Amino acid sequence: RQRQMCIRDSVYSIYENGIRQPYFSIVAKGTSLKKEKLFLDIIKQELERLVREGFDKKALLAGINYYEFKYREADFGSYPKGLMYGLQIMDSWLYDETKPFLHIEALDTFGELKRKVSEGYFEALTDKYLLQNSHTSVVILKPHKGLAAIQEEENKKKLKDILEKMTPEERAQVKD
Repeated sequence: RQRQMCIRDSVYSIYENGIRQPYFSIVAKGTSLKKEKLFLDIIKQELERLVREGFDKKALLAGINYYEFKYREADFGSYPKGLMYGLQIMDSWLYDETKPFLHIEALDTFGELKRKVSEGYFEALTDKYLLQNSHTSVVILKPHKGLAAIQEEENKKKLKDILEKMTPEERAQVKD
């Protein structure tokens, strides 16, 4: 397909909501600058298709059930539960000072999300916050081949210059 990215390309997304201004990113790694327009076009087309045709209801319910199960299990691995609950409180307190326990008392939220799967709720969110969002940006990190070696040589030169200006006593202090 023409819309497919190269198989070696890696595409993933990130949603950060534990901050005052949450953000959603779609990241492409291992690709080229030449594919920027293709990448942006595919994202827009797929989001428009999801809004128009709807999300897979079983997939949405599976995702909600997965997070509800994790919530009920409260398995934080090697992290202490009290610490993790405290961090969750900070996340919800950030958005509403009167509801610090919002993320800890989430069963009603999971129930509401399950009900909204068949109401077009997620499609409306996608349209409002992703397609109609005027606060978007494209950030391109372009590697500079050999930059690390160049920077290392510059640092060696700076350190050599500093060393040459030092007295024997200063060198002894640094060594100690």
